[in-house]
Amino acid sequence: MYDAHVPVISAAIYEDAETFKRAVTFVILSIRQPIENVPAMLADVDETRAESIYLLGHKRAAYRYIELHGRELWARVRDLTDPEAVILELLSVPGLGIVKAGFLAQLMGLDVACLDSRNVAREGRKPREYRTDGKGAECRAIRRKVSRYVAETGGRAREYWNAWCEDVAQTRNNTAQTISEIHLTIVPETFIPF
Repeated sequence: MYDAHVPVISAAIYEDAETFKRAVTFVILSIRQPIENVPAMLADVDETRAESIYLLGHKRAAYRYIELHGRELWARVRDLTDPEAVILELLSVPGLGIVKAGFLAQLMGLDVACLDSRNVAREGRKPREYRTDGKGAECRAIRRKVSRYVAETGGRAREYWNAWCEDVAQTRNNTAQTISEIHLTIVPETFIPF
């Protein structure tokens, strides 16, 4: 799953700033939502932009930020190979904390993972361990958390991706392959090689 889908998503993100912005939008829409709902939500944002009913609170602020500053952010992160540096840059997006910035870095093909609530529960982790509570990369404590996050998930992107897709598939009566494919919604159809 990871090997089939993440390289396609990653290549598209690095190729095009608009795809990067779409990936950020996908990530913010996925916060506290079943993954199967995100493609329809993304389609609504495509159609109604910032007026989408799915852009509530910090999600709307994040969307507006990425619409205004997405190209500059893409230019800052696309040449970075250190997941820690990428996550710190991504924290500039309002409402995008360490975990979801880690998810975006994972979508970019960096070898770091997303410790969402499902992964946290499966591993018996502390649910609030990586919260930022609105603080950004300028905060020393946040930089330490990001460093610890990358140390704990680094080198495990494939493992976490595949385990997450299998876990979701079991609880949703679906296949892990289908769950993984949902992420391809980020990529323009003309870019998908299959």
